[in-house]
Amino acid sequence: MITGATAPHGEEDETGGQKCRRNQRIGAAMSIFSMAHVIGQICAAPEIDEIEKRLQSNTSDHWIEALNEAGVACGRINNVKEVFEEPQLRHLGMLKKVTSRHLGEQTLMGQPLTLTRTPSTIARAAPRRGEHTEEILSEIGYAPEQLKQLKSQGVF
Repeated sequence: MITGATAPHGEEDETGGQKCRRNQRIGAAMSIFSMAHVIGQICAAPEIDEIEKRLQSNTSDHWIEALNEAGVACGRINNVKEVFEEPQLRHLGMLKKVTSRHLGEQTLMGQPLTLTRTPSTIARAAPRRGEHTEEILSEIGYAPEQLKQLKSQGVF
């Protein structure tokens, strides 16, 4: 028997075997749904066209809710713009603002985990390509004349 928090939507009376068989059927359907676009590009099978039409008949929110209610764990796959608009990321404080001297203010994605003793931070924006090359090479022992030669050769 499925009991407690592991049972979705009050399905405490559903046996493990029943849930397993139901999830296998749903999982198979989801595999077809998720592969519909890819397979549709490989072959133009009528079944794939029908699945695609059915998925297009309603919103992503509808399908996510219906599939979750049926026991299929699924959720939205956001594009980059949608990721930065995601309310949960704001709530968790994962979006960090930094200022780039080249690009101005930017919003970056922070770490997905918060560690109490060693919290992560984003101290500055990402450097431009080669921005710190001369500094790093100096720190590891390159002499100023060597750096000048490398720079004149277009190495950095």
